[in-house]
Amino acid sequence: MESMPVAAVAHSFHVDALHDPRFQADPNFQMFSLIELNELHHQVAAMGSLLRLQMGDRTALQSLGRNLTGFLANRQLGLQAAQRLPANIRQDPRIMTLMQLTEMSNRQVAQYMPVIAQTVQQSGAPATGPLLVDQS
Repeated sequence: MESMPVAAVAHSFHVDALHDPRFQADPNFQMFSLIELNELHHQVAAMGSLLRLQMGDRTALQSLGRNLTGFLANRQLGLQAAQRLPANIRQDPRIMTLMQLTEMSNRQVAQYMPVIAQTVQQSGAPATGPLLVDQS
């Protein structure tokens, strides 16, 4: 939940970039955008699962595990897709800010990785690889 405000700001820059005609036709940017959208979907859903757990819904544990797994997997894919973006897109101030915020979010998420891994394990959701903290 701590990384949600950072993710929200990052995605607002992403939405701005989505409206740039120079980027709209680039297939690498389109793929990056789809992955980022799916990542945000899982992050918001994970937050919803946590809220369901707080309300006493024990069935939300499986949902939380699936969404944490989906979030982490999409974060990894998004970082890989960002590396395939053309230089003119990677060097755009909005994308640069988005990636800086993603790095900040990675650090926030990484500090909770032991708890996240334990939660995923307890939920029965399939595990993912380690979260990249530093993409430089």
